[in-house]
Amino acid sequence: EVVDALVKAGFKREDWWIHVDGALNGLILPFIAEDCDAKRITFKKPLDSVSVSGHKFLGAPLPCGVVVTRKASMETYCRAMNA
Repeated sequence: EVVDALVKAGFKREDWWIHVDGALNGLILPFIAEDCDAKRITFKKPLDSVSVSGHKFLGAPLPCGVVVTRKASMETYCRAMNA
């Protein structure tokens, strides 16, 4: 797993960001059966942000995108930009 490799290499949690580009299946994967947990998109995993293309399933006009980010992750990122 990528997270294990980062930790083993000595990186602290605040040193990396995991983004899921759920362009096609991002609106479906959070709701799949629990026995498919490896494919499930959830913030119970060490994810920082997820994006989906709303126009692919919601009938919204182009462009329509949604990004969901952990508040704590965004605060960390903003502090780093302002330093």
